Amino acid sequence: MRVRSVRFPLRPLLALALVGAVAVLTGCGGTAEPSAGPAGTPSAAPATAPPSGRAAPSAGVAAGEPSPSGAGGSLPRACDLVPQAEIARASGLVFANPAATDGTTRSVCAYSATPAAPGLTVGVEAGPRFDAKAAASRSSVGVSGVDVPGLGDQALFFYSDRDFPEGLGGLLVRRGAATIDVSLQGSGTEQQTRDTATAIARVALDNL
Repeated sequence: MRVRSVRFPLRPLLALALVGAVAVLTGCGGTAEPSAGPAGTPSAAPATAPPSGRAAPSAGVAAGEPSPSGAGGSLPRACDLVPQAEIARASGLVFANPAATDGTTRSVCAYSATPAAPGLTVGVEAGPRFDAKAAASRSSVGVSGVDVPGLGDQALFFYSDRDFPEGLGGLLVRRGAATIDVSLQGSGTEQQTRDTATAIARVALDNL
């Protein structure tokens, strides 16, 4: 699949509520804590991702927040769930080096768009966030989302090319105490986006 790298205006990009870190698809990263609001768009200080592509250690889950890794555990690091080599094998695409943004309630791994691969973000946070993120996505994107059977405990796929000629889509997955979102910018048709997002989500679930 030939993928064209395109940059979309920031305002419409932020409309896709389940895209947890579209702002960092342009290559920004850091260790600032992302927002835990329904839109889930974090504010990160620009930084260079570690050479290994691994995120900095998380500070853990804030008091009173459910932990995706169980009671007393810490928030999984998104870049640990979607290693560059593993998602390349699963999707057939060679992604750029990742940038990590880790906080106490959300961790994000962002891969900037290249001529060979679409922009990609993968976020992980507590499982109870699934319903709120799904509702916000339905409201912002204007589609109800499509159930994806056999993926985690529950999965919904969202896609729109109304304002995005190259397509903008995301897959929201809940398994146990974790919610994972996989968002793709400029990955082609709805089916291509869904297939790629599903392949990446399976890697993340295998590493959860």
